[in-house]
Amino acid sequence: MAWVSGRKLAYFLGYRPDWEGEGQTLTFWSKRRQATFQVGSMYAKVDGADLPLPAAPRLRAGHVWVPCRAVCRALGYQVETDPATATLWLSRASSLATSAMPCVG
Repeated sequence: MAWVSGRKLAYFLGYRPDWEGEGQTLTFWSKRRQATFQVGSMYAKVDGADLPLPAAPRLRAGHVWVPCRAVCRALGYQVETDPATATLWLSRASSLATSAMPCVG
């Protein structure tokens, strides 16, 4: 499973991250979407709907790490993996453009 810093992923995908320390939640904000991830929870809330995750977000060295593939798919991205370079290639269903995101797997 590929893990990535939630904050970095939010910025990479064009979202604004917001950390709420007391509840240990990281929320991705955009004009059209909202996704919230809670450390230790096997569910994310995406646009108000509960979405099961394959693994719970983790807090490590002051950063929330999220399962990259599941989060990207929940936000409408197609994900391809290049294991040789530990890179995930992300593309929107409505776009021919692709972007690379380094991950920890």
